[in-house]
Amino acid sequence: MTERAARPSFIKSQIIKEEQTKKERERERERDRGREGERRRRGGTER
Repeated sequence: MTERAARPSFIKSQIIKEEQTKKERERERERDRGREGERRRRGGTER
């Protein structure tokens, strides 16, 4: 625990990496689903 407290920048970089991986997974899901499906859902809610 002392090591973690001594290196907050390391934790920050790890969190950023996790966020990036999450975004990449979401993008892959959208790609598998198809852009048309995602676009149609957004258009339906907005219009």
